[in-house]
Amino acid sequence: MTTSSSSNSNNNNDDPQRIPKRPLHNPRLSVDSVSIVGLGCSSFSTFFWSDDDSTKNSNNGQDFTLANLKEDHPVVQEWIETICYAVTKTGINLLDTAPWYGHGISETVVGFALQRLRSQQPQPLDGGDALIVNTKIGRYELEPSQQFDFSHERTIASVRTSLQRLQQQQKAEGGYIDVVQLHDPEFAPDLDLLFQETIPALLKCRDEYRWCKSLGMTGYPLGVQHQILQRSLEEFPNSATPIWDQSLTYAHYTLHDVSLVNRTFVGRQESFAAFCETRNMTLLSAAPLSMGLLTHQGPPVWHPASDELKRACRDAARLCQDNQMDVTHLATVFALVEPRIPCTILGIKDIAQVQAAQRAASRISSLTATSTTEAEETNDIEKEKQSTKQHPSLRRLQTILTPEEFKVVSHILDPQQGPFCNVWGSQNFYCSWDGITPVHEFWKDLNVAATKWQVE
Repeated sequence: MTTSSSSNSNNNNDDPQRIPKRPLHNPRLSVDSVSIVGLGCSSFSTFFWSDDDSTKNSNNGQDFTLANLKEDHPVVQEWIETICYAVTKTGINLLDTAPWYGHGISETVVGFALQRLRSQQPQPLDGGDALIVNTKIGRYELEPSQQFDFSHERTIASVRTSLQRLQQQQKAEGGYIDVVQLHDPEFAPDLDLLFQETIPALLKCRDEYRWCKSLGMTGYPLGVQHQILQRSLEEFPNSATPIWDQSLTYAHYTLHDVSLVNRTFVGRQESFAAFCETRNMTLLSAAPLSMGLLTHQGPPVWHPASDELKRACRDAARLCQDNQMDVTHLATVFALVEPRIPCTILGIKDIAQVQAAQRAASRISSLTATSTTEAEETNDIEKEKQSTKQHPSLRRLQTILTPEEFKVVSHILDPQQGPFCNVWGSQNFYCSWDGITPVHEFWKDLNVAATKWQVE
């Protein structure tokens, strides 16, 4: 997607109105930097709506569905304006959507917004400010029996449909999506299915049809992504063209869980971040609020975290509230400060939330001027842990937080006395939830024979 997100220089880290950027090392894209905040587009749909929301926003009595979606509906117009504001006013240049988000509504709304952006900028620019548009394949409908489909045929059809919804088919070169991602691969009933059908279909979309520029993967269990990436290297050891260009994980770089950079896999001495870096893969993160855990209102009832972790997050939020601080702001700043993650995707539903993200990101400007390698960061962290026994992020946070904020965050991250000390235990500053058992329960409920191939 070559619509320019800014008429200014690519290096806008000195502009307080623009979200700072970090280098993006994906040679398949014409983009050399990415905003440290990406726009998660799931909320530009009915994905999180209650029954009351559906009734209030119905289309003249009709259900608010993809089939009845009208671009001139007030809610759709608000969503379009939010996307355009994020791109043109703050410099966000990564949009992340999926067929699963509103079952096609999110992709369609993003397409409306891209069309408006093109009309506002009739001569879009290539280069460092171009937009990156990500979508996904593999997860689709609400009905459990139709929710996941990793077949070759459905994968091809899904990418074709996404091109149409995103209105990318009008481009002179035939139309493309920047990154197509394998969505929640842990739900594949069999690992061989991914390698025999899904991945070949994705490669055909990228290399033969040229419907997308890059391929990525997104999901929760780090071990599953690591397993798929490792098998890809083993099955295609001499491939001149790597399969995967990007990995997106969620809720693994938060106040309670930094396993993305700290946890090593059995038999290996590298974190998932290091694994991606040494293989020239872009690493993105999402859900810095841990799907509602790190908010004052708390998570939804279906949240998979343990009661102990939920209680610890409530204690952290209460500590912030007692000191007249917003836990969501501090949790967002915490996530954005990590230099090995060029972009953190935030779920955003309106302009007010874009502005809140902008305020958090503006505090990071002084830290985005230089890039830190995994080796350099690991060396610094080890030195700090030996000398101070502190959380590895505190050193960076101290330079941007107020003394009062730093005192509160230091207590939250205290491994001996902070709210997470019990859930961390002997772990290296991380506590997550089980992302594998729900997969097996899902297929068991459908009476589908699924192999237990997932490793976490």
